[in-house]
Amino acid sequence: MAQRTVLYSAGCVVTLLSGYVLWKVVPPGEQRTQQIIQNLPEANPLRREESRQRSILMLQVLKEAAETDTNVARGFTPGKRGDPEPPRAPGGGFPPGK
Repeated sequence: MAQRTVLYSAGCVVTLLSGYVLWKVVPPGEQRTQQIIQNLPEANPLRREESRQRSILMLQVLKEAAETDTNVARGFTPGKRGDPEPPRAPGGGFPPGK
């Protein structure tokens, strides 16, 4: 029984290692590499600028959170600490666009 377990384990290890070696040895062709690079989000100037702006905003939020003593991570929880309820649309949902 133990010998069978060792054999199965060794077979699994050999299979995984051969898959890893093939993954490393067989790279995509030059044309495929160029296609991948062109389709990256960073290749589009508009997406790159949006990502840069988002990063700037996140850093501002982190800076403001570091400068305050309140717990910003808890966020807005209506009904606690006397906070007012957020506006609701007819039918009980949130207003459109939120």
